[in-house]
Amino acid sequence: MLRGIDANNTGHYLEAERCFTAVMKLMESAGTADLALARARYALAAVLEATGRDGQALPLLNSALRTLDLALSRGGEYHSGSGNLDHGMPPGLAALRPLETAPETDRDEVATVLVDLGTAYLRTGIYSRGEQVFQRALALQQGFPLKDRIRTITGLAAVYLSQNRQAEAESLLLHEQASLNSRQGADTWAQVLLLNALGNLRLRQQRFADAEQVLRQGQAIAESAPLNPETAMLDLAAKAYVSDNLAQTCLKQKRYREADVLFAAALSLSARGAPMPPGDVVRILEGYARSSRLSGNRQLAATLQARAKAIREGIPGPSGLVDVSALQRLPNR
Repeated sequence: MLRGIDANNTGHYLEAERCFTAVMKLMESAGTADLALARARYALAAVLEATGRDGQALPLLNSALRTLDLALSRGGEYHSGSGNLDHGMPPGLAALRPLETAPETDRDEVATVLVDLGTAYLRTGIYSRGEQVFQRALALQQGFPLKDRIRTITGLAAVYLSQNRQAEAESLLLHEQASLNSRQGADTWAQVLLLNALGNLRLRQQRFADAEQVLRQGQAIAESAPLNPETAMLDLAAKAYVSDNLAQTCLKQKRYREADVLFAAALSLSARGAPMPPGDVVRILEGYARSSRLSGNRQLAATLQARAKAIREGIPGPSGLVDVSALQRLPNR
């Protein structure tokens, strides 16, 4: 298990997948149904999500959620409900017992699985279930700091936006922003991701000036924050997402040269290890390709588009990422 965790943390996903699969099968063959099995299933599902295989992750996440709930309830760590299944709910969520009075560590662990489950539903287009799961996670995270809730908040907002429910997304994000402005000490990367989500909403609303203002604010916070080794990868991801949305904003306003610089920055951050799923890297590549083509750099555009296609088809290069410095040396034609 520890070898798998180390491999996952260093981006060696194939090795991590092998380790977690072996651990899970070993526990299943032994008839284990406890926290260790739930965590093994969750770890394997997280690797599948990180490599863009959300459909394969869904059953594992639901199974991990059921096993986690069963193991915690057997331990008497929180009050168990009837356990009756509600077949209108996502499978893992339907079996989940009440957790509101559970210790914070138990609520946090279940909420973490729920957020990944909601993310998988979101990416596979099963929005109603994703919404239910994110709402449940948010209820369990009441009183938690922003850093522990940010993925839930942005995930739920993304579900709303995917269904064109912009008013609900706006209400959720503005409420969190107001709450954030009233207190100090939130982790920088969490603040930046919240502003990025709000900027993305403004972009969807075609309020480009407002989008840019919010995203520049997030960019300024990210750039001025002191280095924190404990959140280094999360900081990189937050900067990459802000750069991408800023680039998309410039692209919409036909400011292609600015967009090119920002897309290149987002890709560079990804290449430095920012944890981003393949679909998000593809989005950056395709935006960069469009911007380059419109600014006259057709060869670069073709290279970027080909790389995006390769990732979509599941054929990553040696690192799974793009050598941005090499791409930028390509001549115009």
